[in-house]
Amino acid sequence: MKKIFYPYSWIGVSLFLLSVFSFGFHQPDTSAVQLVGVQQLRGVDGPYVFTRKGYKEIIRVQKRKRLGGYGINRERIPVDSLPLLKVVVDNQDQDSFFVQLRDKYITPPTHYEEPENLLAIGDIEGNFNAFYSLLINNRIMDSSYNWTYGKGHLVLVGDFVDRGHQVTEVLWLIYHLETEAAKQGGMVHYILGNHEVMDIQGGTYYVQDKYIELAKRISGQQNHRKAMRFMMSKRSAIGAWLRSKNVIEKIGPIVFVHAGLSPALRASGLTLEQVNKIARRNIERDLLHYPSYDEEANLVMGEHGPLWYRGLLVSNREHYPKATQEDLEKVLAFYKARYAVIGHTLVPTVTNDYYGRLFCIDIKQPHQKNTGKAQALMLEEGMFYRVNDFGIRGNFSK
Repeated sequence: MKKIFYPYSWIGVSLFLLSVFSFGFHQPDTSAVQLVGVQQLRGVDGPYVFTRKGYKEIIRVQKRKRLGGYGINRERIPVDSLPLLKVVVDNQDQDSFFVQLRDKYITPPTHYEEPENLLAIGDIEGNFNAFYSLLINNRIMDSSYNWTYGKGHLVLVGDFVDRGHQVTEVLWLIYHLETEAAKQGGMVHYILGNHEVMDIQGGTYYVQDKYIELAKRISGQQNHRKAMRFMMSKRSAIGAWLRSKNVIEKIGPIVFVHAGLSPALRASGLTLEQVNKIARRNIERDLLHYPSYDEEANLVMGEHGPLWYRGLLVSNREHYPKATQEDLEKVLAFYKARYAVIGHTLVPTVTNDYYGRLFCIDIKQPHQKNTGKAQALMLEEGMFYRVNDFGIRGNFSK
């Protein structure tokens, strides 16, 4: 009898064997750890924590030992668990630290007394190395990630997400330092920028592909906007935490805000507390591109609001001119402040403007540690300094 070769049968067997060796056999119990191959993922990532019905799910991207590449690791834990999570940084040094998960996130105040020591950093954009170096060498934390700034305040003026490759790690480090600072009477102020808000709204234009692919896999949504919204939803520990934050705060005589303070904001008569409440209430709505009937919400979330306004540094010919000295003086007087600190708009170096009233701290931070090129703003005993990631201070010209 003539033998007949069935190529499709061998293909079927091959695919079956590949699936066995790639994914294994799993039982659907709460302790199952599942690795799912994701070709588009590059580098370790996580943890991501989501509250599901009756349990919490911890998700990580890890290296696969047998097959190489990276896979998604899923683990279920009881819904009321608050585990100590290990964060491994996707950088050359493979830094790692532990963070204690919290069960609730309290909205911070809008006004604070002036501390003796303060460090302000802007627009890190998922760049762990620059952030780490500024914190270590300016004695905010030590190499074991312990808070060493005592009763000092660390102020972060937004855009710590997007563009970079260590967004998750940067966020967990902020989360960790908040807890550690509070134990010593210190404070971490995480003020939201337009990029944090865009992520919550599902914007992915500035998000690295690896995060978009992971969001699709975790959420089950192929639409990238829906997938990103799920990642930043109230189900997510990070999403819930970010939603508790302010968009503007006043510490002593200084207003800290991501983008700027516009004449329109002053003219609205809104207090800083009202601005924060409006922003929190509308954080999921893209009112910049799709305004509503609520004019106050349109202002706060729009191009003249604290998340987007650039008029203190540049002019938008179509919508607003560059702010004058009088414009800034009036808005500062309205909020009973002497100075403003902003990020959002790139400057060559941390600098001051408007005869010392404005400090601009969004610079192009280096992607390596300890270069001397990363910069932040320091306030110590009433004096402002420009500091770098060697801990070297520089005075501002009068």
